[in-house]
Amino acid sequence: MSLSIEARPIDRESFMPASDAVVVKLGKEFEGAAKVLGDRLAAAIQGAIRKCGISEDDGLSRVTYHDRFTRSPLVLKLLIDTIASLAKFCGVQGDDSLGVDIMTAPDKGSLSPRHEIISDIEKDEDLAALAACYGDRRDLDVKLLVGQPAHKCSLRLNLKSEKHVIVDLDQGFGWMHYRGDDRSYDQR
Repeated sequence: MSLSIEARPIDRESFMPASDAVVVKLGKEFEGAAKVLGDRLAAAIQGAIRKCGISEDDGLSRVTYHDRFTRSPLVLKLLIDTIASLAKFCGVQGDDSLGVDIMTAPDKGSLSPRHEIISDIEKDEDLAALAACYGDRRDLDVKLLVGQPAHKCSLRLNLKSEKHVIVDLDQGFGWMHYRGDDRSYDQR
């Protein structure tokens, strides 16, 4: 038996973002209180969308987020706050409930921290109810879907013009470090 390896050179351009893409590196300007992160991040995303040539008149019709580690209430809050702020920037009115699908992986029954944020919600139904309830407060129709999303954190913004924008987030919404003593969730 003989094996041969056929090697071809890789074009360096294939590693570069698409020509119409905008890359934004997030830095220390996003550090601070959780209550303002959604507005800050939404403003950065909206700025990148405008640089891609998407008109201010092209509003959101649906949002989808895929992240295997969207399992904690704090991460869901930051994500939902960001989407709610994006909806406001993109002209979604209070009477128009924007549909949001969040795809995450099932809980593995581990008590280890997920990206430094511990959650004691074990049942997928409880996490889905929490996401839906908080989404209602922010005028969003949130559905938490449990499955096997790709190991990639991606926010897809479907626009009314039938175009879409994909925001790839290197670490998703679990990149922050929670500083505080209370790391549990009380269902009461």
